[in-house]
Amino acid sequence: SEVTNDYFYLMQFWQGSPYPPIAGLRIGRGTARTVTVMTRSSPQDKGQEVTTFSFEPGTWVPLVLGLTVDPDGTGKVDVWRSGKLVAAWQGKMGYGSAYRANDWYRLKYGIYKGNEPDRSFEVKFRNLRVSTKPVGVTPVRQKPYAGETTGGWRTP
Repeated sequence: SEVTNDYFYLMQFWQGSPYPPIAGLRIGRGTARTVTVMTRSSPQDKGQEVTTFSFEPGTWVPLVLGLTVDPDGTGKVDVWRSGKLVAAWQGKMGYGSAYRANDWYRLKYGIYKGNEPDRSFEVKFRNLRVSTKPVGVTPVRQKPYAGETTGGWRTP
């Protein structure tokens, strides 16, 4: 189904409430498979696009996000898709001291969106990993899981 409200998140990177996430993966209005990696630098900011790409239903895609946030309100986002660097961004990110935001971060994944009656959405995650070093999340090819025809990815 296509999204009929503003957008929905597949993954959110929070600096803490009451403010919205400072980075995330989201699908925009009028699309069903186009994903945007975004950042935010103020609670009023709707989000800056880092990169956009499409997913095909039934196909597993290795995706690695490198997020670095500085307490001064700047950050860096690197995005690898299928082992290739597809975006390297840096700029304003997070809330800095001006907003008195929390100095801790958390990752939330799964569909987060407003209600859309009579619509169905599904997203699947596998082998989610969080690491302070890229080697901790580098995908490795493996044989497909039982019943899967498109292959999968696992930790070495």
